[in-house]
Amino acid sequence: MHTPSGWLKTLKTCWVFPAAICWKLGLIATCALPPPANDAFFFDGAVVNWLRHGAYVNPSIVRVFPTSGAEVFFDMRPVYQGAVLAWMSVFGTSVQSSLWFHGGLFAAFALLVLAVLRRLGTPAAAANLGGVFLFGLTFHDRADGVAHVTGMLALWTWLCATAPGASWRRWLAAFFAVLTFATSLHIGAMYAAMLWTHALLRRGRETVPWGPLFVIPLVPLALGAAVFALWPQGWRGFTELLLATPSFTGYRVPAFDEVLKVGRTAPGVLLIAALGVVLALYRPRFEVRAETLLAAEILGAVFVAALYATAATLFVVAPNYVNVVAYPQVLVVALFVWICAPAALPFRLGCWLRPALLACAALVSIRAAGLSTWGVACALDVSQAEAEARVERALVKLPADAEVIVSSAYLYALADERRVACRHADWVGPVGEGAGSIRPECLVLSSYDYYRRYQRLLADLAARGRVKIMNVEHKVRVPPPDAFPRLQRVLQHVSWAPVIIRLEWL
Repeated sequence: MHTPSGWLKTLKTCWVFPAAICWKLGLIATCALPPPANDAFFFDGAVVNWLRHGAYVNPSIVRVFPTSGAEVFFDMRPVYQGAVLAWMSVFGTSVQSSLWFHGGLFAAFALLVLAVLRRLGTPAAAANLGGVFLFGLTFHDRADGVAHVTGMLALWTWLCATAPGASWRRWLAAFFAVLTFATSLHIGAMYAAMLWTHALLRRGRETVPWGPLFVIPLVPLALGAAVFALWPQGWRGFTELLLATPSFTGYRVPAFDEVLKVGRTAPGVLLIAALGVVLALYRPRFEVRAETLLAAEILGAVFVAALYATAATLFVVAPNYVNVVAYPQVLVVALFVWICAPAALPFRLGCWLRPALLACAALVSIRAAGLSTWGVACALDVSQAEAEARVERALVKLPADAEVIVSSAYLYALADERRVACRHADWVGPVGEGAGSIRPECLVLSSYDYYRRYQRLLADLAARGRVKIMNVEHKVRVPPPDAFPRLQRVLQHVSWAPVIIRLEWL
């Protein structure tokens, strides 16, 4: 089964995985979907500027992050920056290049998950049920994609180290886990929790590899200390980011919409947590078969890490970090369905297990369905190329040195623009009044940014007599879902059509 023909057989039987990859790459190839999300250019801008202009800075964020915008960009994600640099050095700095980069990361993650399931001997039916949750991964145009690939590499390598004579792979797994930490601290912590939990679960059957386990957190701490001691400029850039985007909120009681966000993002994990409690209470003597013991240990490790990440987003870290749970959810579902077979559940719950999990998969796949239908219609109406042409025509009409607020999706095409100053729509600071405020003559926004934030902001400034809105251009035949208040939280950011707004400040 470890031959190329074995892999071909696996891809044929576990058909959901290649289907998800083809769906993702097909959307990119035909419609350039999904558009880069609101903060994508924050992570890519420095590499784009370096390759085009020779300076490793991101000028679009200079108003909020003066060090990263004008001196040197640094945000403690060097592995992601290196991966983007390697890719864009070969394939260019366009937005299409960025889309294909993240599409490739999605494909790599899906294949690594399949490799883990294949190594464990997971039946095709269970693997396919877990694979359906891949369609919930639609926001991935940032550092998280690289972190999940290196994290899943760490888990797969750690799993391979259980074979006789392969203990050296523990160190290789630790290396991949360190790379994950150096890409995303919170995702690194989640995958480190998987490896630690698995090692402790196997404590009675093999010696705990304390060396690799302690290397995982200690090396990132040492690297951070080295930056602090030896590179003050880089540390200053990192602290600017940390102060502007704090991850830890302190203990809080989650708001209702935060609970809904967790329920929409990780319903499979939550359902399996509830079923696990039922199984523990009513089947206390449930025994794992010998042939599935290793898989049960991996399930326990991944499930504990996913629960830890879910609880953290509810009570101590920013709510948006719940998106990281969507990735290990694929493994949790596939392994639970296999190991804790429906027949093991009491009260005829087993009859409803697969339909309930399919309903959860449908819930997480709402944006995937929207991209494939409404998003395709929007792309046929206004394509990515036409959107960039509209943006270029709008900027030509502006006077020299004008400041323009621009959404992330259009900043890749404007990296050579020097006549006007393009500012990242997420990082402009105060608009219109107050110290350090920006008074742009034009805004070039995605429908997501406009309807989510700027529509209310401009209406408020106009009502107080601060600005006169000269013109709002949003020429579409197919209005995006962001334009409908009741749909904004259900289906977001599937259209390339820009909202171009001309302003006159009073």
